[in-house]
Amino acid sequence: MSTPLDYRPDFSATEWSVAWARVLARLTEAQREVLAATWTLPTPEEFAEVSQEGPAQWLSEGGNPSLQAMWSLALRELLPAELPTVTVEQREWREPRIVAANVILTQPTQWIAPVVFLGSVRAAHPLLDRGPDSCVTVVGALSAPGLFTSGDMQLLGDVDVPFIEGSGSNNMLLVLGDVRSQVIFEEGHASSWAGQVEARVHATFAELPATQEQKLEEALLPEFLSESRPYLGLATQAAAEGRVVLRAPPEGE
Repeated sequence: MSTPLDYRPDFSATEWSVAWARVLARLTEAQREVLAATWTLPTPEEFAEVSQEGPAQWLSEGGNPSLQAMWSLALRELLPAELPTVTVEQREWREPRIVAANVILTQPTQWIAPVVFLGSVRAAHPLLDRGPDSCVTVVGALSAPGLFTSGDMQLLGDVDVPFIEGSGSNNMLLVLGDVRSQVIFEEGHASSWAGQVEARVHATFAELPATQEQKLEEALLPEFLSESRPYLGLATQAAAEGRVVLRAPPEGE
């Protein structure tokens, strides 16, 4: 039986094809480029051929973050405009799941499996996306005190997360919406951003480790510089508790 927290889609290939065509029509060029990171954007007819698969199957075949993101966008198109809002206390997500709801997470949360959130996600505590067995998609907006991801993650709406850290060279972070943050650290973790990124510090995947380290040292107070992963963990937790973790910006900024 399908429920909002364990949704099981049952649409025809034609319905999937029409939904994907509508999604394609409104994607910006930047969003198209980011979505095509691991799989070429299919035509509606090509999309219909893979629409009956799903996140668990793709992960078992080695993972396909782009296809999971496309599939999630099309599935959201097939659902009602208004989704229910549910509060969830589960700490670890170890089984594949599709969630057809806006979700409020009240506990520290770890994702260790393919999970698709078709609505928004609002978390009271920092989020951990533990690869390599995770592949997490959030179609709506995401807000949380912090995010650490070592798996594949696709954030398809706007992101409001003060501290974002990606780790692991075999996985990637795809973001379609605008981002509001304080510190973003791409520590050996490829990331693609389609929208506007507002952050005081953005240490990118393309930069040398020494440059990334310098950026973090210039932004964070010394006591919140961690020597192990997650490198932003101390700062994230302290900021969530209301403590000041950032240095004062230089004059003129």
